[in-house]
Amino acid sequence: MHYKYQDVIVKSENSAKPISTPSKDMLSLFDDFIQNSDTVLDFGCGKLRYTIPLSKIAKRVIGVDSKEQLIRTINISGETTTLVEYAKQFKNVKLYTSDSPDWKNLKYDKVVLLHVLSSIPFEEERIIVVKTLRDVMVEDSILLACTNHRMSYFKKWDQSDKIIKYNDGYLVKEPNTSYFGKIDKVKLAGYFESNGFEILKLFVIGKNSYCICKRNG
Repeated sequence: MHYKYQDVIVKSENSAKPISTPSKDMLSLFDDFIQNSDTVLDFGCGKLRYTIPLSKIAKRVIGVDSKEQLIRTINISGETTTLVEYAKQFKNVKLYTSDSPDWKNLKYDKVVLLHVLSSIPFEEERIIVVKTLRDVMVEDSILLACTNHRMSYFKKWDQSDKIIKYNDGYLVKEPNTSYFGKIDKVKLAGYFESNGFEILKLFVIGKNSYCICKRNG
């Protein structure tokens, strides 16, 4: 997704981490959270960092991200390809652009929203994401959200005059324009409590805040 701040275009795809760097903590959570009968929505799937590990556990995984992210040419394990083409080798994975209506008509047992809100600079856009996910969930769907509340770069950026401080984070122009927000577990829970979700569990592992919730009614 792209967001304009003053004369800068913030491209969320620039903050997506490579497919080769899934967090061990997150993978451990998947073992507890995801069942082999689940259809999972990975909203803001980025470079498929967690989409592929999810596909090894769940029955089906739907990845959603911007068109720019899914069709741009990137390098994966020495191969020049697009995420859409790369995902075709995984029979239980299907990718959709965020503006496609098709993914909104499916039923999801689990929804994951991993480091997505932290990459969005505007509060109103974060709330739109949360409300969109509530709309595609059914009463028994469960959502797992994760955000950064601490990064090793944050202290350095606090002292830099080359970094734009905005909202709860940092707009970094080099090498590519990206946004990194600091969202602790209390603020994370607030997005869901205020928009039709019931919080089931709220916790911290290392530098990340986690919220597990369900649609309230």
